Amino acid sequence: MDYGSIIKYVVGRFSYCYSNSNYYSYIGTWLDWYKGNIKSFHTIKVSNGLTTPTREIYSLKMAKRVCEDWTSSMLNEDVKIVISSTNKKSSIFVQGSKNNGGVLGSNNFEVLLSDTLEQMFALGTSAFVIDLDNIAVDENGNIVLGDEMLTPDSSRFWPLEGYVAGQGQPSFDKQYVRDWLKANPDSDYLLPEEVVTKTVDKYKEAYELLTGTPFSR
Repeated sequence: MDYGSIIKYVVGRFSYCYSNSNYYSYIGTWLDWYKGNIKSFHTIKVSNGLTTPTREIYSLKMAKRVCEDWTSSMLNEDVKIVISSTNKKSSIFVQGSKNNGGVLGSNNFEVLLSDTLEQMFALGTSAFVIDLDNIAVDENGNIVLGDEMLTPDSSRFWPLEGYVAGQGQPSFDKQYVRDWLKANPDSDYLLPEEVVTKTVDKYKEAYELLTGTPFSR
């Protein structure tokens, strides 16, 4: 994904928010809404016939609930934090294994990250960036097609012969490599030459079936 063009567009479109001095004056108000304590909203005067006492109404803390929901959409049980490393021992040390939380787990990283994200949303310093494969943003902010489409990587192709619904299919993509790595967890991500060759052959076969012409470099 072309993150550079997206960042350029966001900065050009919304940078005035952060350069505007009024933006910072609102942070305290946003924080009060997040805490559910806005005096002008949560304080009312009700007459009892004799006097008009000031009372505080119950706060639903909806601003906090919204921030919690936004945080949950980014960090939940379906999200995995992966530290990429060619050193397997280093990865286990940081991420842990099945029976050990590693450095991240031992320091409650997910809890701290969740709290931080929630506060960032509350104070107006977070934004969602939707990651769409092969999509870019031009200088005018228009979403345009990226580098490729209808390839074994951006789309999924299966041979019609032998296709059975409801089960895994022999596909024309890198799934063959993924399956091999999964079946050989101690490989240290070193692929045998036969696996590399067979994967390349799958791409060539997909090209020839889609174009009707022989593959040539």
